[in-house]
Amino acid sequence: MDFASRYSDIILKKIMAKIQKDKKAKARAELVKIETAETGTGVRTSRHWKTAANIEFYYKEIQKGFEEMRELDRQTGWSKKLHQDRFKFTEKYKEILDEYMEGSGATKGAKQ
Repeated sequence: MDFASRYSDIILKKIMAKIQKDKKAKARAELVKIETAETGTGVRTSRHWKTAANIEFYYKEIQKGFEEMRELDRQTGWSKKLHQDRFKFTEKYKEILDEYMEGSGATKGAKQ
């Protein structure tokens, strides 16, 4: 019995939820960075540089999440099973799924 295949939908949902959370946090950090960069004095603040570091951190976390999706797909082939009811939740994460499909070179036919 292969647990990764059996629970791939649950694992994938957790990964996608984390990617979505990290994308929102990165977007908020980008807004703060833009806000602090409006003046020359804002760029010299620790808030600005901490925000810049946060943006980099969230970017790396998002990329790590997509790498985890690729590894899970390699092990279980979930991207070819999206028609199954257990993967219905992917409709909620359509933007992330589309980004994964273009980045992984997967065909749009795999969604059917």
